[in-house]
Amino acid sequence: MKFSFAVVASLFIAAQAVALPAEVKEVEAADAAPRCPNSWNAVPLYRAFSRSVTDHFYTTNAVEVQNAGGYETEGKAGRVFPSPAHSTVPFYRLYNPSRPNHFYTTNQLEANNAANTLGYTHEGVAGYIFSTQTCGAVPLYRLYHGGSVDHFYTTNWNERNNAITNLGYSDEGVAGYILQ
Repeated sequence: MKFSFAVVASLFIAAQAVALPAEVKEVEAADAAPRCPNSWNAVPLYRAFSRSVTDHFYTTNAVEVQNAGGYETEGKAGRVFPSPAHSTVPFYRLYNPSRPNHFYTTNQLEANNAANTLGYTHEGVAGYIFSTQTCGAVPLYRLYHGGSVDHFYTTNWNERNNAITNLGYSDEGVAGYILQ
């Protein structure tokens, strides 16, 4: 009886050793997959525009956008995270009062350069967005109009193309990725 118990125990241990690499691979694959923050925590990124000074303005604060004198609400650009979440980066908000122009970037060096050499003032972080396309996020296209000195951000490919083709904006690529 002792012999048969030892054989069964040895077979069980051998079976566990064979199964272990597959389990390890599953765990490793799960660790490699992006961990998405809870999308319920994302908040609207409101979009507004001032025709008088040709400036687009984005904020997560509904009261701020309603009280922004001379700006018309254009709805929601998408959803961002109000605080750091897994896989997100800060979306810095800057403003140049002499132009006037709101500018947003995920690149801290670019934000600092705009503040130190181009007359922009840091206004904090507008929200937290993804730097890569993950977790169901869509591109937030960044455009610039040199004549009116306006930065424009949109997730709508057709709106992006229209701004380039018909309104004189230049394509500056993807600022980051946000939820719809």
